[in-house]
Amino acid sequence: MANVLLSGLRGAKQLGQNFRSACRSLSSGQLVEPGYVFGRKCFGPDYGVTTSVGQYGLPKSVDWRKVPWLKIPVKDQRGCGNCYIQASLVGIGSLHSIITGINVELSSQHVLDANTITNSGCMGGTIPKVFDFVMRGGVVLESAYPYTGKRGFCQDIKAKGLTIEGWAQVAPAEEALMYAVAHQPVAVGVAAGTEFENYQYGVMNVPVDHGILNHAMLLIGYNATSWLLLNSWSEAWGIKGACRILRKSPNSDGSIGILSRAYLPLNPSFTTVRTRTESCPCYWSRTKSP
Repeated sequence: MANVLLSGLRGAKQLGQNFRSACRSLSSGQLVEPGYVFGRKCFGPDYGVTTSVGQYGLPKSVDWRKVPWLKIPVKDQRGCGNCYIQASLVGIGSLHSIITGINVELSSQHVLDANTITNSGCMGGTIPKVFDFVMRGGVVLESAYPYTGKRGFCQDIKAKGLTIEGWAQVAPAEEALMYAVAHQPVAVGVAAGTEFENYQYGVMNVPVDHGILNHAMLLIGYNATSWLLLNSWSEAWGIKGACRILRKSPNSDGSIGILSRAYLPLNPSFTTVRTRTESCPCYWSRTKSP
């Protein structure tokens, strides 16, 4: 495997003290070497996993749901195609909880209503643009701005929330993705076909010819044969909202394209958020709010 773990690093003010290898300029190259350990220990040694695989001493299996203090919410996007928001925000909230021990749930409705310029609400969008939105002004907690399942007018709210210093894209290689999810859940783009509709348990039988990426999920672990993914279709779907897909694939982008679009939020922190930080032209033109 190429000696590069992450690519596409964006906006981080400080990467911490945990480099064991050099990183290239953030304005050119945008690559981080495997020595970057995301400011915390790997999953395995913290939870009694002493056996490892691969060049970087990875744990043989990871399941972030087993962390005693971590509560990863299973979202229900309902009829709104905002899986990219759900995966991104649960990833940010989970990372914050891993680091601090404080569980938070972030408002997908805030992003759905307010991120009108770079994403398309219930009609789709991308994980990086959600991370960019959170970097620009933060996102409030779910309790301050509850989910309705459809895009609405921006609400003018000032409340506690989270922001991030940046984000990174995982290099498209299996061991790189294993390394990343051994440190934190990873928001990924996948090609979700008809096999997702009736999935209930076990390892999902996915086609080799997976088609285009059309869905976003949160990667929360792996074992010797499969990846563990959390969906946003409620706990009634799959294994209490999760599924397993085969790790090994003849495709260079992995099973259902999982290796090609994988992203990490970096350095979340509490902040006070004013929801009007993003332009909402429909709302402000109709209400003529100052």
